[in-house]
Amino acid sequence: MKELCLLMLGLCLLPGWSWSQEQTPLQPGYVFFETDFEGAAALKNWSGAARFGPGCQSARALFIERAMGSADGTALAQVQLSVEKMRGYQVYFSAMIKAENVTKNSERYSGIKFRSVAVVGDEKSYEEASVDIGTFDWRPVMCRVSVPSDAAALSLQLGLQEGTGKVWFDNIKITVR
Repeated sequence: MKELCLLMLGLCLLPGWSWSQEQTPLQPGYVFFETDFEGAAALKNWSGAARFGPGCQSARALFIERAMGSADGTALAQVQLSVEKMRGYQVYFSAMIKAENVTKNSERYSGIKFRSVAVVGDEKSYEEASVDIGTFDWRPVMCRVSVPSDAAALSLQLGLQEGTGKVWFDNIKITVR
């Protein structure tokens, strides 16, 4: 027993080692991710249907369009987020969103998407904001997301699912709640 105690004491004295290995808690408002799409490489890490359109009080926003009369389908833009610092936190996803003639099918999940996708093991979980359809000018939209402490990946998805029309996203920010 004495040897075990000495071994544990010795480990505690190693530089950088601690019993809990916990990080200092992040303060409310800490910014994990932020974009206003103004830089030349603003869409560099985005995949899918990401392209530029006119922004909210600025030159650029992320723009997605699905033509009226298109067969059912989805047009999403996605960016991978750095999940390491977010694990176990409640975070706010916020953005300015504008829509023009957005329709959806009869499915509850269809329409404008502003959501997180967390991957835990073989499972994906989605948390999303409730966003109107139709036509509306720029408005703030917010979604509270609980990031699982064992999340292997986290992404932000924007776009239209099983719907048509035009939608713009700008001034996206992800912060500690």
